[in-house]
Amino acid sequence: MHEGNHTKRTFGVLLAGISLMSVLYGWIVYADEISTDVTTVANNISAASRGALPLDPDAIQMLESVAENVESLHNNAISFELYNMPLGALIPLTSQLSPVQAAIANHFGAYCAAGPESGNCASDPLLTFGDIKISSILSGSLYDISRVQAAQTFLSTLFDPASGPNVTSFQSSVPVSAATITGGSTSMQTNFVQALSTEAMLSVARQSFAEMIAKRTPQNGLSQMQMMEQQAVQRVMSSAWANTLAQMQPLQVAQDQALMQAYQVWMQYEQYRQMERVEALLATLVIQNVRGQMAAANASSQPSPSAVNSAVSSASSAAGAPPPATTSNNGSQ
Repeated sequence: MHEGNHTKRTFGVLLAGISLMSVLYGWIVYADEISTDVTTVANNISAASRGALPLDPDAIQMLESVAENVESLHNNAISFELYNMPLGALIPLTSQLSPVQAAIANHFGAYCAAGPESGNCASDPLLTFGDIKISSILSGSLYDISRVQAAQTFLSTLFDPASGPNVTSFQSSVPVSAATITGGSTSMQTNFVQALSTEAMLSVARQSFAEMIAKRTPQNGLSQMQMMEQQAVQRVMSSAWANTLAQMQPLQVAQDQALMQAYQVWMQYEQYRQMERVEALLATLVIQNVRGQMAAANASSQPSPSAVNSAVSSASSAAGAPPPATTSNNGSQ
């Protein structure tokens, strides 16, 4: 009797083991089919998009708009400094006011601070001193027309102070060609080349400001900075999201995590580009420092007129001859 029960138990265990093995084998085969299907779909997507997922047209348009705005800001700023006219204008800009008078009129006409100053002062705190503070560019994530004007005025105050020194303007020679410069005086040629070098140096700083402005300029009602801000705050500053999270299924939580990781990858890309601009600024500082040292070394290696006269007088005295008449800086004897 005991032997019969033992035989039955052994047979039952063996049958259960065979059943379990069958289930495991079936699951492995099924999982392999799923993996094959997923791989096939992934390969099809990759082949259709040349290894990358297709991008939304609106997203591409936004990125292109930002890049175009950056270049436009660059080109107009350089064109204004060299020729006192925005890119594409047919004639130079004219004004009845001098640069100093225009800066004063502009400040008290739009950006003065009520109280210590009087004039057409702005009621918006953001526009108060808007021509001389960096928050005209950095505050907020979406510009309106007054913010655009304040940002441009701030950059004008920063790069082109009315009291100088400024880049040499060639407004009187527009339109400028190679023949215009090479046919001019040596001083004109030197000034033009120096202006190009100065603009190259200033361009490194302009790039950073242009990126800040372009990312806050709306494209179809939405700016890139506004989109980034929404992604950054819509969870951490939303109690509704926290309440919804407690009721999410595991798959929904995983999907939300995937979206956040995708945003994190985007931010890492933006940070990499930002570090490139920082690296360019640091490299430009090194160049500027080396140029300053070279200029100082060249200046110190050139003897002053008084030193030359002193040396000549000493040599003449040693030879027993009367010292020559000294020559002043204006050429008189």
